[in-house]
Amino acid sequence: MPTLKRCCWKSSSAFRKTIEMADTPKGQAELPPVKQAILELRAMRSKLEELEYRQSEPIAIIGAGLRFPGGANDLTSFWQLLLGGVNAVREVPLDRWDINAYYDSDPDAPGKMYARYGGFLERIDDFDPLFFGISPREAASMDTQQRLLLEVGWETLENEGQAPDRLACSSTGTFLWI
Repeated sequence: MPTLKRCCWKSSSAFRKTIEMADTPKGQAELPPVKQAILELRAMRSKLEELEYRQSEPIAIIGAGLRFPGGANDLTSFWQLLLGGVNAVREVPLDRWDINAYYDSDPDAPGKMYARYGGFLERIDDFDPLFFGISPREAASMDTQQRLLLEVGWETLENEGQAPDRLACSSTGTFLWI
């Protein structure tokens, strides 16, 4: 088998003739090693470009579910909150805990907190456990964040117009931040 150096010494007319024969797969097998190497490099470059494109290919966000302080429970209300420059921080609601029992303006007071304000979600106890196949008794012992995750996850699918049973084994990702 000729080496790469030997192939480079061939005359250019013979090389051109061989290139013209390369239009068919059979013709490719008859190409000199240099031309085969060039074709292989082009094929590898094409594969590399495809892989690089896949890594930087844009993703599509087709739906969202969310809960933010200030009553922003969907994209529209969240956008309105942002546009209006609304400050959603407020005093601790009475249905959460008695702020007066835990508040002290002295940050070093033991067993006390020195902040009276925070960002609070509304209606955190509005959860339909039966919808998710959870008994009311089990739901009562669930962490609030677990319940919110179920609700917001489902709302995301609804917002996308997706049926959860059709997503099994698909290339679908769900991302969440708590």
